[in-house]
Parts: sequence; C-alpha cells; structure tokens
Amino acid sequence: MTRQAGEAGPEADAARVRKWRDEGDDSSVSELWNAYQRTAVYVAARVLARLPEGDTHAARLADEAFLEVLDTWALESGASFRALYIQATRRRAVALFKAERGPAPSGGVEAPAPTLPAFDARHVLPRLRRYVLDNYLASDWTLFEAWLRAQRDGTSVSWAELAQDNPIEMHDTVPFGVGSTDPLDDAAIDAVAHTLRVCEDVRIEIAGSVGQAEDPALARRRALVVQRAVGARLSESHSDVGDRVQVRADGKTAGPVVEFDVVQGRVRSPDAVRRRIQRVLLDKAHELAQGVEE
Repeated sequence: MTRQAGEAGPEADAARVRKWRDEGDDSSVSELWNAYQRTAVYVAARVLARLPEGDTHAARLADEAFLEVLDTWALESGASFRALYIQATRRRAVALFKAERGPAPSGGVEAPAPTLPAFDARHVLPRLRRYVLDNYLASDWTLFEAWLRAQRDGTSVSWAELAQDNPIEMHDTVPFGVGSTDPLDDAAIDAVAHTLRVCEDVRIEIAGSVGQAEDPALARRRALVVQRAVGARLSESHSDVGDRVQVRADGKTAGPVVEFDVVQGRVRSPDAVRRRIQRVLLDKAHELAQGVEE
C-alpha cells in the first residue's frame, strides 16, 4: 500500500493528535492506532505470556494505554508518541503480571537503579536533553526517559526491553522538484549522516520515488544523489558508503522524494543501550549537576 509523505514520525503524530484535540477528527486517531497498536499488543503479550488469556489482556491493556497517552501527551515535549505508548502499555502489563503472579519476567539483565546525583531536575534534565539531541539521537533521549521512568516507578525493565522499545528510525524524506535530481532540503540528509556517524552498526537503504508523469529512471538517480551526499558528510569514499547505504528505486512514498529505511542495527544490542545510558548520559548528567551546584 502506498503511503503519503510525512505520515510517520513524531512531527506527523503530533499533527494528528493536535487535529483530533482541536477538531475532533477521529480519522487522525485511527491512523495512530493502525501505526502502533499491533506493536503495543505484542509488547504486552510478551510480558503476559505465562498468564491465562494473556493475549486477551494484552489487547485490553494496549487499548487503555493508547487512550492514556492520547489524553496526556504534551505535544511540545518532543517525546515520541510511539515510545510513550509502548512504555505505558508495558507498565500496565507489568502491573497486571505482578498482581497475578509476582515479579514480572525481565527478559534479560535488569537495568540498574539510577545513580543520578541529587539535583534540581528542572535545571539539569532540559540541558541534558539539549546535549543529547545535539550530539546523539532523538531516540537516545526517549531511551533515557524510559529508563528513568522505570526506575522511578519501580518497574522491572531489562536492557533488552529498552533496546526493543526504542529502535533507531528514520522517518524524514528528501524532497525534490518535479523532474529534478537536486534536493530541495538537506535536513534529512544531515540527520541520516549523523545517525550513521553515531551508530556504526546501522545500515540503511535509500529508496527513490517519482511523481505522476515523471520518468521512472529518476527514482534511482535521486537515490544515488542522496547516497553521494550522505557519503560526503561522512567524509568516506563512495565505495565505503555503499557498504552501509544501499540504493533501491522502489520507494513506498508517492511523489518526487527519497526515503530511508534502517535494514540493520535498528534495534541496538542490550550492551549498547547499557553503555549509552551508563557511560554517556549518566556521566553527562553528573557533569551538568556539578555545574549547577557550582
């Protein structure tokens, strides 16, 4: 099924929720539901696998969590609807499992209690968020938020679960003028190059598309243009970039655009998640806290 440009990602999700809140547009909510509900049910079902009728409970909890996040999501926060929805679903599933059977299965080594120093979170966390977004990935911040929320709630969560629920995604597209191979906006190219620079295990596919009445050959030519642009930003030879950035000419997005898809490294290893939180984000939080105190 062909999807229209801009249908996925935090900004598009925020636009849907805003339209639903302002105009009562139920179709916007249906699009969110169709995009993420299946994943939420899967997450809940995994936690509840040892309970009778676990699948039935999982669907109900996913419904409840969806409504919770739909009503409470602060659009200006920059948080991902998908991440918040999955986290809310898991919290409900863990609470049900504990009520029925005791401690929920962690699915791996449990993430440790926070070692954050005592500080005014109102001052440190916004600065930490800015640092993460400037130097790492937006998903790293949602990852840290999920970890911190789990510790504060006393919820059992493993590094593997955090990795699974906070994948590396690329929703942006590169627009082109009709009949042109010159990108109209480089922002998405910069973001993709940044992701590849930060996450060495990530491999992506670049898919070109064409609009109505355009030459189909333009699809691949556009993808090759973007591949070269990504390579230039990484300061690598084009042959090296080809190992991490593959090109295809069958994009799913309608119109003169190039889109990206993570084909390897989308879900980080539990150890990579642990190191990012413990050795990078917590260290930076300590540094920022000390600066506030001084």
